[in-house]
Amino acid sequence: MKVREDIIQLLFKAYFDARQHKRGKQSQLSFEWQLEHNIFELYDEMVSKTYQPGQSICFIVKQPVKREIFAANFRDRVVHHFIFNILNPLIEKELLHDVYSCRKGKGTLYGIQRAQSKVQSCSENYSQNAYVLKLDISGYFMNMNKNLLYQKVERIIDKNELFLPIQSSWLKQLVYQNIFHDPTTDCKFQSFP
Repeated sequence: MKVREDIIQLLFKAYFDARQHKRGKQSQLSFEWQLEHNIFELYDEMVSKTYQPGQSICFIVKQPVKREIFAANFRDRVVHHFIFNILNPLIEKELLHDVYSCRKGKGTLYGIQRAQSKVQSCSENYSQNAYVLKLDISGYFMNMNKNLLYQKVERIIDKNELFLPIQSSWLKQLVYQNIFHDPTTDCKFQSFP
């Protein structure tokens, strides 16, 4: 019974994390309207391994470049935060120091300062030429090798199985479903003025 309470507590935490910057959005309000019911329903689906990602929302952003975005619905965002809250401390231990994207305490300013320090060092205090490569891989997330990604996450789960707050098979199932979910197959198109 204690495990059930712990998982439900983690789901509530995931909900509160997911709703940051989403307060007042229709999907967030709908989920919150029957919050306890929705949390327990997610729990039941996770335990029975019947959880399936829902319909995504597709829209176009124009800044900094025009691109198509597929956003998960709010319910799935709760599951994403649930997975993130469990896996992030384990993955953080595996990452190189100079990986900055989406890491606490390693934002843009920290990356810039670190790059400046490296340029200063390799140019021998700006006395020699140094080169910096800045690039963006087009369609990176839509084209990444999902099998490789899942294998890497699965290895981390297996390595830390004894320390997980939920059964590793549940977590692997959730991770698998979310990595291999194709948001383009079931999405609602939304336009903004």
